[in-house]
Amino acid sequence: MPDISKLLSAKSVAVVGASPDNKRLRGILFEVLCRGDYAGRIYPVTPSHDEVMGHKAYKTVADIPETVDLAVLAIPANAVVAELERCGAAGVKAAAIVTSGFAEQAGSEGEAMQRELSAVIAKYDMAVTGPNSLGFVNFAEELSPTFSPAIARASLPLLPEWHEEGGRVAVIAQSGAIGFGIYDRGRLREIPFRYVITTGNEAGLRAFDIVDYLIGDGETEVFVLFLEDIRDGAQFRRVAAKALAAGKPILAVKIGRSQAAQESAASHTGAMVGSDRVNRAVMEAHGVTICEDLDQLVDYTAAFYHNRTKLPRGRRIGISAGTGGGGGWIADQCDVFGLEVPVLDNAARKVIDAVLPEYGSSRNPVDGTAQAVGDIGNAALAHMTSQAENIDATIMICSARAAYRFEKERDSFLHLGRDGDKPTVTWTYTWPTQETIAFFASVGIPLFTDTANAAGALAALATYREARDGFAAPLTADDRSAAECAELAGAIADAGYEFTARRLLSRHGIGDLSGELVESAEAAAAAVRGLSGRAVMKIQSPDILHKTEAGGVRLAIDTPEAAAAAYEELIASAKAYNPSARIAGVLVEPMAPAGVELILGVQNDSVFGPTIMVGLGGIFTEIFEDTVLSLAVATPEAAVALLKRLKGAPLLFGARGRPPADVDAVAELVVALSRFAVQAGDRIASIDLNPVIVHPEGDGLSVVDALIVARDA
Repeated sequence: MPDISKLLSAKSVAVVGASPDNKRLRGILFEVLCRGDYAGRIYPVTPSHDEVMGHKAYKTVADIPETVDLAVLAIPANAVVAELERCGAAGVKAAAIVTSGFAEQAGSEGEAMQRELSAVIAKYDMAVTGPNSLGFVNFAEELSPTFSPAIARASLPLLPEWHEEGGRVAVIAQSGAIGFGIYDRGRLREIPFRYVITTGNEAGLRAFDIVDYLIGDGETEVFVLFLEDIRDGAQFRRVAAKALAAGKPILAVKIGRSQAAQESAASHTGAMVGSDRVNRAVMEAHGVTICEDLDQLVDYTAAFYHNRTKLPRGRRIGISAGTGGGGGWIADQCDVFGLEVPVLDNAARKVIDAVLPEYGSSRNPVDGTAQAVGDIGNAALAHMTSQAENIDATIMICSARAAYRFEKERDSFLHLGRDGDKPTVTWTYTWPTQETIAFFASVGIPLFTDTANAAGALAALATYREARDGFAAPLTADDRSAAECAELAGAIADAGYEFTARRLLSRHGIGDLSGELVESAEAAAAAVRGLSGRAVMKIQSPDILHKTEAGGVRLAIDTPEAAAAAYEELIASAKAYNPSARIAGVLVEPMAPAGVELILGVQNDSVFGPTIMVGLGGIFTEIFEDTVLSLAVATPEAAVALLKRLKGAPLLFGARGRPPADVDAVAELVVALSRFAVQAGDRIASIDLNPVIVHPEGDGLSVVDALIVARDA
């Protein structure tokens, strides 16, 4: 691993391509780098000038009288590879390449140049961001090799005046413009940033290389990521788990929802699980807070920064307001985000009632009215609300127009915010001034103008705590001999239709196979004659995977004569549907009792490996789309938690007099399927168990149909 400190905390910097023209990007970059109080040494490198903005210029990096830590390359794309080679040969250990024209131009010579660039980076073990980046800023050291207008034309000091010397926020973005856009908007919210780092095409360092490094730097407490792709699933899982264990939240925007899903037409699971859903499931499992837009990302970042050491114990929210309408509005938003707004406990209400006029309310939302707010102040009323035993976090509502009114309450606000033991956020129904935003940030309370973000931020904090408390190590494959692995691979390759798939799965504790594969009408009749109840008959063919569409299923067969007739009908229907289909026979088995129908599936994602899907099943699976996605599940408890996320969960757990289904049996099935999927690894593309009929509690379940799609099928 290269020495990232040579990049982010460089003691000397060479700007290759530096220009004295501050109307050009290369000139803007050099001017920005020289503008602050950076304590290191800056060397312009250009054959065109003897001096750049008061700094002696050098013809090449090799001419500089010391070995510099960092080279910033702002030169034409066709010169970058050779220049980086010269930098490496001169002992430079880090580079920020802002030049564009590489792999972002798909199908062009830029892709070939980027491969050459990566080879040079590896040759000299260099810490490199870019190409096609916007540079970076280390605010603490005032090291700012960037031409971003958010820095070059900043209207505020780069750091808030009140900022703490301790942990701060790092932005790491694969898009330079968006990375500095996050900073620009976040600075207006008075968020104290430590770094903005843009990685561009990532020919060298990837976003999670930098996150991994910064987790241990003692200066970064919250990570904000903008991701266009995740290339190394194993690295993501390791680094995200490390951040979660360290209590350093990651907030992320991951674009790509509109990409064509990585589908397999043969599989329900493949058709329903696209790469975006997998990305989200994996991120959520590792406590990453997913944001949908820039303002939400910035607001949530403020909430996490100020409340990172006092996460809510639950989802019960106290609302303190001087306006009944505002309190009701926020209460509605809490409901949207799955938060509770309980009536405050009697002890808290007694304290609040003592300061309220008769027309106020202490129920929750607490309506203090303008009179009580004027008498005791916003902070005091919010603190009384927060002290209720049945409250986990507080939303204070106010008009944040005039900062001087709040300055009078600074000590009370500090008691509520920075020194409080429960998270607090504020929603203002009038537009705040920068002075007011700074006041609230200085007392440790983020100020929002958006009702949804005020409630959503607290929901995100609660979800993050739940992820930390419930995180389990990923399921890993068992150690098996080469012969066992080869045997499993062969069995998967042979499991091309239901009978062979179910036979293989049953060996791994996934359902059972009580039926018989028959190849004649007479054999079908004999099979039904041996059953005590009604039978189901299904065509078996590796070329007919969705049997219902082919007329390949017959139900409630109760006599040998009906079985013989059904066999002939099934064969005829199959041949009519696909004349070239290979027919293995007809599966005859007892009909499963009625119950709750589920689908369980596996999709082998190209980045993250096997992911498990659970949802309402049967023929309407793709219509209702009530499914949840997860990494492979290691314990029955984790499987039950997955089932509870279904909208149709009451069908399983009992509702309106309906008896509960055998949830324990489903949980065991999910774990067994997870283990098999991890063991099978990249040998499979997808697995469907659809439907799985779950019987009443204690009666188990029936895996009625199964499909395995091998990776190379």
